[in-house]
Amino acid sequence: MAVGVLAKIPEVFERVVEGVKSSYMLIKTVQQAKRYLRIVFGFTLLGIGIVMIATPGPGWLTILLALGVLAAEFVWARRLLERLKVQGVRLRETVFPSADRAA
Repeated sequence: MAVGVLAKIPEVFERVVEGVKSSYMLIKTVQQAKRYLRIVFGFTLLGIGIVMIATPGPGWLTILLALGVLAAEFVWARRLLERLKVQGVRLRETVFPSADRAA
């Protein structure tokens, strides 16, 4: 009886390994699907934001939101977002000077 049980251990181990592999592949597939959806959503928002610059709507806000979504996947979007943040701070300081500089 013990020999029969020992003989089935490799079979059981193979089933466990196959189950783990299939679970890993499923998780990997779900992660890839989420990544693709984030990319599509980001580029869609970017396109809508560009259209809203010419039409009524919060175009720049939508573009910044799109870059925030795309920055999770692309380095170029992260760099552009940082550059726009710096330019926004510069613009704010030009339009609304701080009390220290005004005095």
